[in-house]
Amino acid sequence: MTEPSKPSQPAPAESPRKKRRLGPPARMLIGAAFISAAYFIFHLLGWRQHVSAAYATSAGTNAALLMGAAYAVSYFATVFMGPVLVLAAGIYAVLARMFFNAGSTD
Repeated sequence: MTEPSKPSQPAPAESPRKKRRLGPPARMLIGAAFISAAYFIFHLLGWRQHVSAAYATSAGTNAALLMGAAYAVSYFATVFMGPVLVLAAGIYAVLARMFFNAGSTD
């Protein structure tokens, strides 16, 4: 026996408000903020003292080694990648406005 066909369901109605996607500059700034937030949290947790264990200048447990390595990586990411992402976002936004919005009258 064949099953009776089910009535097709109507397509979901589109919301009147379109979902706006973030552009590359905003994503770069969010990335820089997450990197800085990770460093700030690790610093507040006191993981700086475990950096010496990561560089084998004192005996430490495996947990201390991981905490020190995480702190060091987050520090270097904050110092080197954070400013690069902020500058890149600014340059991208300026160039995009200059070249892609040149014909707009807004």
